[in-house]
Amino acid sequence: MAAPLLRRLLVSGFTLLALSACQTAGSDDRSKLSIPQSVVQSIAIDMTSRFGEHFQPGTTQVDLGLENSPLADALAEALTRGGYAVVRGKPADQRQGKTLELAYHIHPHEGQILATLSTRESSLSRAYEISGEGAKPASSFSILRRG
Repeated sequence: MAAPLLRRLLVSGFTLLALSACQTAGSDDRSKLSIPQSVVQSIAIDMTSRFGEHFQPGTTQVDLGLENSPLADALAEALTRGGYAVVRGKPADQRQGKTLELAYHIHPHEGQILATLSTRESSLSRAYEISGEGAKPASSFSILRRG
């Protein structure tokens, strides 16, 4: 009974730490860690499925910044397949319509990976366990809305 509560507290704590430290999609070295591509792709697909519940595809253009990393590439592919227009670091005057700047980070910790997608309005985080096929969720989604 205490183990699930402790796990949730740890995930919440790590989420808050990640959110307080990561506000932009800059060149944070943690996003370039050596995590297998299948794991990164599994995480990107799962995170973008929940992202779609808050930002409608077809009406939202997503800016992933200029970073070239496996996570950036996997997110771009998953978002495009989900119906989003994805731009990579275009200046504001060259964008068409509303553009949502998306920060993204993955943080390995004790055999799990914490993934976070952040916008100015909200952040979405989830812990994952590495499995043979990629990654599987180790926690529920944590959503933080900024007011």
